[in-house]
Amino acid sequence: MRQLIELLLQYRILLTFLGLELVSIFLVVQNNSFQRAIAFTTMQELTGGLYSVYTATTAYVALKEVNSKLAAENALLREQLVNQRIPIPLNVSPKVASQFEFITAKVINNSLIYSNNYITINKGSDDGIKVGMGVITTDGVVGKVKSCSPNFSILYSILHSDIMVSSTLKKSKTTCFTKWAMKAPDKAQVLYVPRHIPVQVGDTILTSGFNTTYPENYMVGTVLAVKKTIENTNLDITLKLSTNFSSLSYVYVLKNSKQPEIDSLQQSAEKLGNK
Repeated sequence: MRQLIELLLQYRILLTFLGLELVSIFLVVQNNSFQRAIAFTTMQELTGGLYSVYTATTAYVALKEVNSKLAAENALLREQLVNQRIPIPLNVSPKVASQFEFITAKVINNSLIYSNNYITINKGSDDGIKVGMGVITTDGVVGKVKSCSPNFSILYSILHSDIMVSSTLKKSKTTCFTKWAMKAPDKAQVLYVPRHIPVQVGDTILTSGFNTTYPENYMVGTVLAVKKTIENTNLDITLKLSTNFSSLSYVYVLKNSKQPEIDSLQQSAEKLGNK
C-alpha cells in the first residue's frame, strides 16, 4: 500500500495532466455536435473491433451447430442452382430477389436480456449499408439498421420496445403488427387483429410488404396462443418468432433497388401536399 501511494505521488503531475485532458475532451465532445458525431463514429469502430476479437475467440463454442446449418443451406443452394432458380438467399421469391440486393454480414454482438436490444455486424457504409435497411436471416425477420460506420453497423433487433413489424395473417390476409412482448427472446405479440377473425395455433404470420424495409410475405413466426377477452375488441395473440436470436450468426442486410424511386415519389407527394 505504501509503495502504491509513493508511486502515485511520484507521477501525480502526469496523472493530473491526463485527468484534466480527459475532462477537456469530454466537455468538447459534450458541447459540440460535430465533435460528438466524430466521437460516436470512432467509438463505434473501436467497440466493433473489440466485438470482432471477442466473437472470434468464442465462435468455436457454436461452430458445430453453425456448420450443420451452413451445410444444410448449401445443399439447398445447390438444388436451387441445378433447377435454375434464384440461388440466394433461401425462402425468397425471384420477384423479391430481383428487387433487393442481399449483403451478407456476420453477427459480432447480440443482446437478448434488455428491453431495447441491439445487434452489431461486421459490415458498414463501405459495404453499401445505410440506416433504415431491413435485416433478415434465412429463417425470418431480424430487425433494421440503426447506425453504421465504415466497417460496422448497429441494428435495432426485433427484440426492441420501439420496433413494430407490419405483418399479415397468411390465411385471412388480415393486416396486423408484430411487436416484442419484452419477455422471452423467442416470443412476440400480434396486435390489432379483430376478435371476429379466425386465428388458430400454428397459423403463419408474414411481412405485409406495406413498407420498403422487408420483402412481402417473408416469415415472421407462427401463432403460439390465442385468447379472446370480452373487454378487448382485438385478439390477444402470442407469436413464436421464426428467427432464433439465441444462435444468430449470419444475417442478410436488404438493399432495396427501388428505394430511390420510392423516396422520389414520396418527396414529390409531400411537396404537392404542402401547396
